[in-house]
Amino acid sequence: MAKQLHKKFTDDQIRLLLELYLNKTITLHQGLQQLEFTKSRFYQILREYRKTPKGFTIAYGRKKPNRHLSEEVDRVIRKELERDRRLIGDSNIPIWQYNYAAIRDNVVEQLNRKISAQTVRNRAKEWGYFIPKRKKEKTPAREVVTEAAGMLLQHDSSHHKWSPYIDRKWVLITTLEDYSRYLLYADFVEVETTWAHIKAAESVILKYGVGLAYYVDSHSIFRFVCHKDSIWYNQVKGTDEVLTQWKRVIKKCGIQVWHALSPQAKGKIERPYRWLQDRIVRRCAH
Repeated sequence: MAKQLHKKFTDDQIRLLLELYLNKTITLHQGLQQLEFTKSRFYQILREYRKTPKGFTIAYGRKKPNRHLSEEVDRVIRKELERDRRLIGDSNIPIWQYNYAAIRDNVVEQLNRKISAQTVRNRAKEWGYFIPKRKKEKTPAREVVTEAAGMLLQHDSSHHKWSPYIDRKWVLITTLEDYSRYLLYADFVEVETTWAHIKAAESVILKYGVGLAYYVDSHSIFRFVCHKDSIWYNQVKGTDEVLTQWKRVIKKCGIQVWHALSPQAKGKIERPYRWLQDRIVRRCAH
């Protein structure tokens, strides 16, 4: 990244280059090569030089004073960072990183003062509240692409301890409209059952109408998967030769069922889950 102009050249050096250009000793191209910036910036500086040749300077002068955070703001930021550190240390809670945007929102809510997430990030790195991001292996993205609303409904569930103050895990069932990314359904249940998923489909269909297809994984609620024969039993039916109760209901409604073969293929619903896990747990803890 190029340094700022006042850090690369002195006033006398800039005056000399501009005088050489005005006297046609050097060309515009040569001047741009020396200064290493755009033509519009060159003409802007030249215009300022022509106004006041003797008083011309490239020194940087701040027009507004620096905004220093008060001790109260730093205290609240540190308190929220410490709360995040305790959540990250709990292996039963689905939080592995600091969320500086969420901390910023909490600080703004408490103090009614605007600060940026970058300010929180700077404080966190300075105080040691920082975890480097894990390097992910690159995998080929295989996502279904839709062209209109209602073509595809991504349906899934997430089983986690959603609050640090409960003694068991809950299941969050969600349905996402693929094209608009609109969350059509989201609800917590204590136990994941076929009936809970059927009620979720009922809520979506009665409110928004019948879509073209449901996009789900190969969970036993959604799909019958045939396993290999063993010495204990022989498989009579193959994969998808038996309709599960949930799939039977969906097909009766005139909707197709598509199955994702990997978590990467369901990235459009996995990303909202990461956001929900992060924000809901933090809100409950707060």
